[in-house]
Amino acid sequence: MPAHCSNVLDWRNAVAADRDLLRNFCCTYPANPVFNDETDEFEHDLPWELEVQDHFQRIYTPVTVPSFLLLGFLEEKLAATIELIVTPFDRYCFIPAVAVAQHLSGNGYAGEAIDRVENVASKYGWERNFTVEALIDADNLSAKSVFANRGYHSLEMRNRYELWLKAF
Repeated sequence: MPAHCSNVLDWRNAVAADRDLLRNFCCTYPANPVFNDETDEFEHDLPWELEVQDHFQRIYTPVTVPSFLLLGFLEEKLAATIELIVTPFDRYCFIPAVAVAQHLSGNGYAGEAIDRVENVASKYGWERNFTVEALIDADNLSAKSVFANRGYHSLEMRNRYELWLKAF
C-alpha cells in the first residue's frame, strides 16, 4: 500500500446491487447540462465531469475481468469510484474513469481512488514492471494535478485528451 494512501474510504468491488447507487451518483454541479437559449445548445461548465458522471450512471454491474469497478464508501454512502481495465499478459492497466461525489470533492478521494490501482496489480502478483495509463480531458486541471501528485506524467495528446502514464 502506498505511503500516501490514507485509507479513509471503505473500498470494495461493485456488485449487481450497486446499480442503483451508480445510477444516482452525482460528481458534478449542476448534475445536468443547462440549455443556453442564445446558442440553442446544452452546456456545462465542466463537461468532463458530466461525461464521467454519465459513464458511471450507465455502467452495468457487476463488471467482469479484466475490468474492475471499485467503489469507495464514506459512512455507507458512495463517495468515489474508479474503473480499471487490466491486460495481464502486457502487465498493463488503463483507467477509463475516476469520480468523486460532488459534495465531497477536494478531500483527496480521487487520489485515494487512483491508489487502488496498486491493490489490483498486487492481485496479479505485480509489485513492479507494470504500466498504468489514463486519458484526461486537457481542461481538467484538477485531475491532472491528482495524477501528477501520484507520479504520473503527460505523454501525448489524443484528440482533446492527454495520455498520462506511470511505470511501476
